[in-house]
Amino acid sequence: MAYKLDVTNADCYEGTTVLINKLGITDENELNRSEALITAYKAASLINEPPAADFSFESYKGLHRVLFEDLYDWAGQPRTIALSKAATVFAAPERIEELGELIFARLKR
Repeated sequence: MAYKLDVTNADCYEGTTVLINKLGITDENELNRSEALITAYKAASLINEPPAADFSFESYKGLHRVLFEDLYDWAGQPRTIALSKAATVFAAPERIEELGELIFARLKR
């Protein structure tokens, strides 16, 4: 399912809503398939060598980096663009750090 991006400020290939990626894939369906395969493989690898779970936002960003580092330069970093998918609107980029810290502080308690 496609992400909805404002292509005027998103890091997308020109004229598309396909995020710029390390593989140079400009077709949305091909990127979706590649992302699914790569992240499934990376997630499976975490079963054999799980990272230390300290329920921190930093650890969460580390997991994101592991899962997406082969696809995107920004893996493990908070999002800087507005993004939604289907009927879900994700947190505004300027609030991600604040909300992430709050959520993981609550989890830790």
